[in-house]
Parts: sequence; C-alpha cells; structure tokens
Amino acid sequence: MRHWPLIVTSLLLVGGCVVTPAAPPDPPSAAPTQVPSASPTLPPTLAPTPAPTPSATASATPTPTPTPSQLTQVPEAQHGASPFPSPSPAGEAAYNLAGDVVQAGAGNETARGAIDGDLYTEWNARQGVGASTWIAIDLGTNETVSRVDLLPDASPDALCYFNIQTSTDGKQWTTVAQDAHGLGSNSAPAWASVKFTATNARYVRIQPTDWGARSWVAVWEIKLYP
Repeated sequence: MRHWPLIVTSLLLVGGCVVTPAAPPDPPSAAPTQVPSASPTLPPTLAPTPAPTPSATASATPTPTPTPSQLTQVPEAQHGASPFPSPSPAGEAAYNLAGDVVQAGAGNETARGAIDGDLYTEWNARQGVGASTWIAIDLGTNETVSRVDLLPDASPDALCYFNIQTSTDGKQWTTVAQDAHGLGSNSAPAWASVKFTATNARYVRIQPTDWGARSWVAVWEIKLYP
C-alpha cells in the first residue's frame, strides 16, 4: 500500500491531460479580396466600330440629283446684261410672218425661229457661208417690199454681211441689196435695217456672204416691211 500515493498522482496527471480542453484554433485568415481585372481588349477585327458623330453622318449624306422637271429651262442663247436686242428701228408696221412659209438651204429645221416673233429662237445653219447657206420667206402672194430688218447672231461679236434677193416665182432672183450688214452678237446684237427701192415680190431671200468667223451662220429674227 505504500505505492498508493504514486498511483493517485499518476491518475491525476493523466486525468488532467484528458479533461483540460485544448485552446481553440486560430480562425482562418480572410481570403484576399479579388480585384476584377480590366475587360480584355478585343482583337482589331472584332472591336465594335464607333458610331459616327452627327457631323460625320451629315457630310456623308449624298446630295440628291435633281429630276428633269426640277431643272431650269433656259433659252438657246445666254444673253448678257445688255438689253436684248437693241430696239428695232422705228418705221411702218412690219408684215406678220407668223403664218408664212420659210425655207433654208441649210438648217431648215430651225428656219421658222427667224420669223416667229420670238427673239430667243433663231435660224441656225451650223455651217459657214456658201451657195447652200440661205433662208427664204414665202409671203403667199406678191406684196410690196422695200425694207428688211435682220438681227444677226455671231460669237464672238462680229459684223455679218448678207445680200437680199427677191422673186415672184421662186426661180428667178433679183438682188435688191448687196453687202448689207449688222453687228452679230450672242448677247447684244444690233438690228440691221436695210432699205431699197420698193419691189413687187412673193419671195424674199437672205444670203449670207461674210459672217464673222465664218464657221456658222445664225439669225435671231427677220422682219419685212412694205
């Protein structure tokens, strides 16, 4: 029995180790805060195209092409600032040629433009002087003719010369004025007023002899007087 105290002491030591609670473990450290990285850069071929600014859109808008009905119709000639034409010489009333027959050796399709009373239309031969360059007016019956007013067209401005012939049958012609002339112009022409001995005629023919540059011949208007 003398070993009893030793046994008790050992049990107490062993029991102390069993019943003494272990210290609680340290709490796990907080996970580090994850900072999201910047969005990945897209390859150039996939990057979205930035929307155009309003000014860029406006400059890229095509200008609409006007339709033919929106185009401004202009006369055959672009007349300048000068009055067109210069006033016709004063005198007796001219014959009304609107219903008469007119023919030309060249440019026949535009011949009526020289007797229609419209100063913005013309007879245009589109060729120089020559035997086939003429314009003739048929009065319908024999009438007294003593004066011809003619408004020549030329570019550049130049003196335009012509002969005046008359006929009663359209076959035999008489020259009643030779080398008559007036200032031909596309912007400010001047009337050539040619008087001659009164003659009885049904046909009056104008035959250009020198027309400025001679590359083409044109007449804005012709007037006949008794």
